[in-house]
Amino acid sequence: MAKATWGFTLIEILIGLAVLGVLAVSAIPSMSSVLNKQTLKAKVSRLDTYVEQARNLAAITECPVEMNLRPADAAVSVSVSVQHDPFMKGCTAWYAQTGSQNNRGFSGTLGNVTLEDAVRLNFNAVSGVLDTQSQTRLTLNYRDRRAEIIYLGIGNGVVRYD
Repeated sequence: MAKATWGFTLIEILIGLAVLGVLAVSAIPSMSSVLNKQTLKAKVSRLDTYVEQARNLAAITECPVEMNLRPADAAVSVSVSVQHDPFMKGCTAWYAQTGSQNNRGFSGTLGNVTLEDAVRLNFNAVSGVLDTQSQTRLTLNYRDRRAEIIYLGIGNGVVRYD
């Protein structure tokens, strides 16, 4: 009586592993591109948060707010400052209340991303609307991915990814 054998031989298993290895190696470059794009999207989202905070600061303080974005070493330096406007009653009152306190803005850094050119955004007092002169576009780069952002008026930036 012959015994039935089930299973794979060592050669069949090795060939299967080799095929899986080739498939895995071919998928790595495309996976890297996807991860780079997701990281860039996270950086753009963080930048949108900074813009929203600056806009809210203009509305709360009733003062004009200036936001500067500057290229730094493999990063983007973000600084936001409240500008005193003596003709705005609410702004003058806010400045009088805060006195010499160091709470007239904030700063931050977007790490591991580059900015092509320095950018200045100015937000109007009370409404927080972006000044028409500072409606602008900027380009962020992360490894092999690129995001072009256009800021217009009160809405968040319009983003196009390459």
